[in-house]
Amino acid sequence: MRACVAPVKVACYASGTRPSRWGHHCQRPRLSLTLHVPRASPKEDGWPLPYRKETGQLVDAILTRQSVKILLHFLSETNGESHLWLNEYLSRVGPPKVDSDNSARVWLTEMGAQPPAKVSDPGRSSAPSPAGFEQAVHGVRDVNPRDLLIRLLALRLELAQELIGDLNKVQTANTDILRAVLARTLSEMPPLEE
Repeated sequence: MRACVAPVKVACYASGTRPSRWGHHCQRPRLSLTLHVPRASPKEDGWPLPYRKETGQLVDAILTRQSVKILLHFLSETNGESHLWLNEYLSRVGPPKVDSDNSARVWLTEMGAQPPAKVSDPGRSSAPSPAGFEQAVHGVRDVNPRDLLIRLLALRLELAQELIGDLNKVQTANTDILRAVLARTLSEMPPLEE
């Protein structure tokens, strides 16, 4: 296995010292070290990560769950019947899971394959058109799961694009964490005997 080397430079002052105004230390010199942290590079080496499939399923499930939550919130304010149908579907089937046959893709496929349904809930009806108003007055309205599926897929895509932006910051965050840990470790070292 080849590994990329990412140098991390850490500098801190030995405990109990501080730089004077001329830049040198009153008691002990500044400690400086450079660590070469091996960084796995699966793309270059061609070896798969051990939990790559599980990680992909987890990300897929998280994207689907979050998009369902967002859509439910949106539908609760704009389309009561669709909100009721999706909420009943969730209570009947359950949310997508990572480690079962009910993966996010299967869950979305099954939801989108549901036949259109007539939903009646006079207390929560919404009527965007004259035909919809007529249906709401009679207490019944058509809900097409495919329309909900298209909204869910669009939300998943938007969330994935936001996640990519966050993932680009991981290398910087890892370096900052390592720098903070090493600085803390070095600052907590007992004083050097002179």
